[in-house]
Amino acid sequence: MDDTISSWCGDLTAADRKNLWRVQLWGGLWAIVFTGSSLLLKRWPELVPGLALRAGLVALTTALGVVMVLAFVRFLREADELVRRIHLEALAVSFGATVVITTSWRLVERLGAPKADISDAVLPMMLVWVIAQVLAARRYR
Repeated sequence: MDDTISSWCGDLTAADRKNLWRVQLWGGLWAIVFTGSSLLLKRWPELVPGLALRAGLVALTTALGVVMVLAFVRFLREADELVRRIHLEALAVSFGATVVITTSWRLVERLGAPKADISDAVLPMMLVWVIAQVLAARRYR
Protein backbone atom coordinates (compact mmCIF):
# COMPACT_ATOMS: atom_id res chain seq x y z
CA MET A 1 0.00 0.00 0.00
CA ASP A 2 2.78 2.46 0.86
CA ASP A 3 4.36 1.82 -2.55
CA THR A 4 1.07 2.66 -4.27
CA ILE A 5 0.64 5.87 -2.28
CA SER A 6 4.26 6.78 -2.94
CA SER A 7 3.87 6.32 -6.68
CA TRP A 8 0.71 8.45 -6.75
CA CYS A 9 2.33 11.35 -4.93
CA GLY A 10 5.86 11.02 -6.28
CA ASP A 11 8.57 9.03 -4.58
CA LEU A 12 8.03 9.66 -0.89
CA THR A 13 10.71 9.28 1.73
CA ALA A 14 9.95 7.63 5.06
CA ALA A 15 9.55 11.10 6.62
CA ASP A 16 7.19 12.15 3.82
CA ARG A 17 5.06 9.05 4.31
CA LYS A 18 4.90 9.71 8.05
CA ASN A 19 3.87 13.33 7.47
CA LEU A 20 1.33 12.28 4.83
CA TRP A 21 -0.19 9.77 7.25
CA ARG A 22 -0.56 12.63 9.77
CA VAL A 23 -2.41 14.68 7.18
CA GLN A 24 -4.66 11.73 6.35
CA LEU A 25 -5.32 10.97 10.01
CA TRP A 26 -6.24 14.56 10.90
CA GLY A 27 -8.17 14.95 7.64
CA GLY A 28 -10.17 11.79 8.27
CA LEU A 29 -10.90 12.79 11.86
CA TRP A 30 -11.94 16.28 10.76
CA ALA A 31 -14.22 14.85 8.03
CA ILE A 32 -15.93 12.53 10.53
CA VAL A 33 -16.42 15.29 13.11
CA PHE A 34 -17.56 17.76 10.42
CA THR A 35 -20.15 15.29 9.14
CA GLY A 36 -21.32 14.49 12.65
CA SER A 37 -21.49 18.15 13.61
CA SER A 38 -23.43 19.01 10.47
CA LEU A 39 -25.95 16.25 11.09
CA LEU A 40 -26.34 17.12 14.76
CA LEU A 41 -26.80 20.83 14.19
CA LYS A 42 -29.16 20.48 11.23
CA ARG A 43 -31.19 17.32 11.87
CA TRP A 44 -30.91 16.63 15.58
CA PRO A 45 -30.18 19.95 17.33
CA GLU A 46 -32.02 18.73 20.43
CA LEU A 47 -29.11 16.31 21.03
CA VAL A 48 -26.82 19.32 21.51
CA PRO A 49 -28.81 21.59 23.83
CA GLY A 50 -27.78 25.18 24.40
CA LEU A 51 -25.72 27.66 22.49
CA ALA A 52 -22.56 26.92 24.50
CA LEU A 53 -22.52 23.23 23.52
CA ARG A 54 -23.30 24.03 19.90
CA ALA A 55 -20.56 26.65 19.80
CA GLY A 56 -18.21 24.11 21.38
CA LEU A 57 -19.04 21.62 18.65
CA VAL A 58 -18.28 24.24 16.00
CA ALA A 59 -15.04 25.18 17.79
CA LEU A 60 -13.95 21.52 17.97
CA THR A 61 -14.67 21.00 14.28
CA THR A 62 -12.80 24.17 13.36
CA ALA A 63 -9.83 23.28 15.57
CA LEU A 64 -9.52 19.86 13.93
CA GLY A 65 -9.61 21.55 10.52
CA VAL A 66 -6.81 23.90 11.56
CA VAL A 67 -4.71 20.98 12.83
CA MET A 68 -5.28 19.20 9.50
CA VAL A 69 -4.11 22.27 7.56
CA LEU A 70 -1.05 22.63 9.80
CA ALA A 71 -0.20 18.95 9.23
CA PHE A 72 -0.44 19.50 5.48
CA VAL A 73 1.78 22.60 5.69
CA ARG A 74 4.33 20.55 7.63
CA PHE A 75 4.18 17.83 4.98
CA LEU A 76 4.81 20.39 2.23
CA ARG A 77 7.60 22.18 4.08
CA GLU A 78 9.47 18.98 4.86
CA ALA A 79 8.92 17.32 1.47
CA ASP A 80 11.60 17.39 -1.20
CA GLU A 81 11.25 19.83 -4.10
CA LEU A 82 9.62 17.38 -6.51
CA VAL A 83 6.97 16.19 -4.07
CA ARG A 84 6.28 19.78 -3.07
CA ARG A 85 5.94 20.80 -6.73
CA ILE A 86 3.53 17.93 -7.45
CA HIS A 87 1.29 18.90 -4.55
CA LEU A 88 1.40 22.62 -5.24
CA GLU A 89 0.54 22.07 -8.91
CA ALA A 90 -2.35 19.85 -7.86
CA LEU A 91 -3.57 22.51 -5.42
CA ALA A 92 -3.38 25.18 -8.13
CA VAL A 93 -5.40 23.05 -10.57
CA SER A 94 -7.92 22.21 -7.87
CA PHE A 95 -8.32 25.85 -6.87
CA GLY A 96 -8.83 26.94 -10.46
CA ALA A 97 -11.27 24.14 -11.20
CA THR A 98 -13.26 24.94 -8.06
CA VAL A 99 -13.54 28.61 -9.04
CA VAL A 100 -14.80 27.62 -12.49
CA ILE A 101 -17.21 24.98 -11.12
CA THR A 102 -18.71 27.21 -8.42
CA THR A 103 -19.09 30.29 -10.59
CA SER A 104 -20.52 28.24 -13.46
CA TRP A 105 -23.00 26.62 -11.09
CA ARG A 106 -24.26 30.07 -10.12
CA LEU A 107 -25.17 30.59 -13.78
CA VAL A 108 -26.81 27.16 -13.92
CA GLU A 109 -28.85 28.12 -10.82
CA ARG A 110 -30.15 31.11 -12.76
CA LEU A 111 -31.41 28.63 -15.35
CA GLY A 112 -33.45 26.90 -12.65
CA ALA A 113 -31.09 24.31 -11.14
CA PRO A 114 -31.16 23.74 -7.37
CA LYS A 115 -29.19 26.20 -5.26
CA ALA A 116 -25.84 24.82 -4.13
CA ASP A 117 -24.52 25.10 -0.60
CA ILE A 118 -20.97 26.37 -0.12
CA SER A 119 -19.91 22.94 1.18
CA ASP A 120 -21.02 21.36 -2.11
CA ALA A 121 -17.77 22.63 -3.65
CA VAL A 122 -15.63 20.50 -1.34
CA LEU A 123 -16.20 17.19 -3.14
CA PRO A 124 -15.25 18.35 -6.65
CA MET A 125 -12.32 20.28 -5.17
CA MET A 126 -10.96 17.16 -3.46
CA LEU A 127 -11.55 14.94 -6.49
CA VAL A 128 -9.75 17.34 -8.83
CA TRP A 129 -6.91 17.67 -6.29
CA VAL A 130 -6.41 13.89 -6.14
CA ILE A 131 -6.57 13.47 -9.91
CA ALA A 132 -4.17 16.38 -10.44
CA GLN A 133 -1.69 14.81 -7.97
CA VAL A 134 -1.72 11.53 -9.86
CA LEU A 135 -1.29 13.24 -13.23
CA ALA A 136 1.51 15.50 -11.98
CA ALA A 137 3.35 12.57 -10.38
CA ARG A 138 3.13 10.66 -13.68
CA ARG A 139 4.40 13.64 -15.64
CA TYR A 140 7.51 13.99 -13.48
CA ARG A 141 8.51 10.32 -13.65
